[in-house]
Amino acid sequence: MLKDKVNAYVTFKLVDDPQIPSREKIAAIRMVADESLEYVDEAYVRKAFIWLCDYASHASKRGMNPDEKKRSGRMLSSPQYGWCTMSLLLADGRLMRKACSYVTYVPMELCECFIKYGEENHAMCEVDGESSGTAVLVLDNGVAYFCNDADIESVKSGEADIEKLKSTPQELARDLLYDLKGREGEWCQFQAIGPEDDIEKLKADLEYSVGKLEDYVNRAFSEKDDKDEKKSV
Repeated sequence: MLKDKVNAYVTFKLVDDPQIPSREKIAAIRMVADESLEYVDEAYVRKAFIWLCDYASHASKRGMNPDEKKRSGRMLSSPQYGWCTMSLLLADGRLMRKACSYVTYVPMELCECFIKYGEENHAMCEVDGESSGTAVLVLDNGVAYFCNDADIESVKSGEADIEKLKSTPQELARDLLYDLKGREGEWCQFQAIGPEDDIEKLKADLEYSVGKLEDYVNRAFSEKDDKDEKKSV
């Protein structure tokens, strides 16, 4: 926890500084903070944590209406400081949570994964949790799987531990749509780390992908309703 607090302080203090030229510099300083943690004195940590709490309080109120504050995610938690949490229910009833960082553009990667699944009936998506490692969501022929502490190559080679999810790919896509639609402006900030990022382009690209995701969800559940109706006849 101490390590996370110090790294968060270093990272987001820099993000707010318009003089920082790129996300690479931020990443480099985070590495320095990580390696130098044992040399950080208690007074600095206390100051960092107080600042972080103040920043969190301010950020939670900035640009959000009351309805958005009450709205909790189904598949993804609301983005905060370049991080979000993916929550997935395994087939055996256990809840799997995976912290995801801005290293991968999580909302866009997931959108593209479900869109591809709608076209090819198979797709995979990798998310990065930095120190907690990568994880892979696998969608295949009506079944969804999750592979924690794995990457796409290890999944393809059969080396990864694969766990079946309770929800179908269609149900997961619907949950993702709920988490993203109408909140593209909030989610594009998840990826906009350096001042070189074009916020409007990030938002437009995500809105386009969310639109395609919505098309897939509508199509998928329309087909499901048709099948259910035929069975009942």
